Parts: sequence; structure tokens; C-alpha cells
Amino acid sequence: MTPFGQTARFKLLKQSLVRSLLLVFIATGFVTGLKGQCPDENASATTYCPGTVPTFYIDLSNDPGGSYVSCEVNRDGQCNCALGSERCVEFIVTLHPDAIGVILEKASGSIATGNQDFIVNGDCMNVGKLTESFCITGAGPHSVVYCESGANTHMYRVTSVPGDVFAPPVVVAEGCNARIEVSGSISSSTAVWSGVSANANLAYLSCTSSCLNPVFTPPTNIASPSEAFTYRVCANSSTSLCDNTVQVCKDVQVVAYPDIEVTIPDYSYCANEPSWPVSVSASPAGSYYYIWYNGSNSSAPIA
Repeated sequence: MTPFGQTARFKLLKQSLVRSLLLVFIATGFVTGLKGQCPDENASATTYCPGTVPTFYIDLSNDPGGSYVSCEVNRDGQCNCALGSERCVEFIVTLHPDAIGVILEKASGSIATGNQDFIVNGDCMNVGKLTESFCITGAGPHSVVYCESGANTHMYRVTSVPGDVFAPPVVVAEGCNARIEVSGSISSSTAVWSGVSANANLAYLSCTSSCLNPVFTPPTNIASPSEAFTYRVCANSSTSLCDNTVQVCKDVQVVAYPDIEVTIPDYSYCANEPSWPVSVSASPAGSYYYIWYNGSNSSAPIA
């Protein structure tokens, strides 16, 4: 055989080998999107799913409205509550403290077909619908499992649902009191208060249940320069974002400042003497704005 004929035969054998290897790669799953090819996919068993089920750990704790999109993955294995020949994928989601739920949806593939339900935290009665908000109590982590017949490939989007409960920080001085203001989609009748910081004594609040706006009265001898008290109120959400009833919690910080003491030294002077500056000191140390009055019982400040 001539050298040219040998070269041509080698090229044909090489092309045939490449085609055979490609078929082997496809048959064994070495293509983008099949199990094991997603860099953030976990193949270990979890509380509700065996190791055969692709699992994604999603951290949305920094943003109550955050979102995550998975790589393309095909479902495999069966978790709790799976039916018949369904295959599953699991998302273990950690939420921001101000989030109240999640939305799960298909971001690619046959979006409108197949099962539309997903299971939360392994409870077969705790069922959400694809593309709809489903409320969850607490930051988690929470297990969200979606199962469907077949092994077609999808990308999935998990979106955190932000709550609409607001509680601005409160500032108060020793010897005074201040009202805590909690507003938004939260039920007053189911509200229960608790202390988060070690110094957050419930006795400082005017009410601790069935109220959203208790009055805070600080204790005496507040530490200088200030002391922070953190309370938490938990109640049923009254939002229309979710069809299910869920409890929401909100932390409130109260900053108390110690009683201010102003010292004015005694001065002796005679009539017609020239004026001189008066030195005043305030405790605790800080930046103060002074208003002078002509006499202890005067209501009109000196211009």
C-alpha cells in the first residue's frame, strides 16, 4: 500500500474512533446539563432525599429579595412524597430574616408541562405551586423538592419573597419612654414579644402579647454612652402574597441613653461688672446643643 493510501486509511479510522467516543460520552452522561456536571450540585443524601437526587444548596441570606438560577440538570431518584415514576431535584434554601417565602420556577426547558407542585421540608401536605409565592416560617435552611416524571433537563430559578413588616429602631433617654412601632402585613392579635439580647427584659415593655406597639420604659443606670436592647415580635402574616398561613418575626432594636446631668458652677458678681463666660459641663460625654432660660421656671429661652 502506498504512503498516501495509509494516510487516508488512518484518517478514516481516526474519524470513526472520534464518532465512537462521542457516542460513548453521550450514552454515559458526559454532556453539559446531566447529573454531576453542575459545579454547585451536591450528590450527598439529605434528610428527605437519597444521594441519587441532584441537590443544590442556596444561600439567599444576604438579600430578602434574592434569586438563584441553577445550571441545567436532569432530575433523578425519588425523595419523600414522590409518586410513581417521578424523578426529583432538591433545593436547600437559606433565607434572609426578613424573607417570608420562596418562588420556584423552571427557567428553561418544557416550562408549562408536567407536575406543578413542589414539597417543602418533607411534608407531603406542605405543597406549593410552581411560579407562585409560598410562605415559609424562619430563615431555614428549608428543603424544597420538585418531582416530575421523565428525566428531561431544566434550569430552575429560586426567588426569595421579601416580607413587608417594618420596625424602625427606637431611641429613648433614661427617665423617658418611647413607643415601638411595628407595621405591615402582620396580625396584631397573634403577636408575641420575646427578648433577643440578654438585657431585653420583657418587664420594660407595656405589653408582650396581642400588641404591635408596646411602650418601652428603660431601666435606671443605663450604661454609658448607650445601651441597646433587642426584642423580637412574632405573629401570623396577613400578607396577600401567600395562600398559606405562616408566622413572621421581626427584630426591633431600642437604644437607650443614660440620664444627662448638666453642671453649672456657682458664680458671684456685682452690679455693673463686666460680663464673663459661663462654663457648663454635661455627663455622659458627648455632643450637646444647649438652650438657655432666664430662671428655672421660665418657658422662654434667652435669645
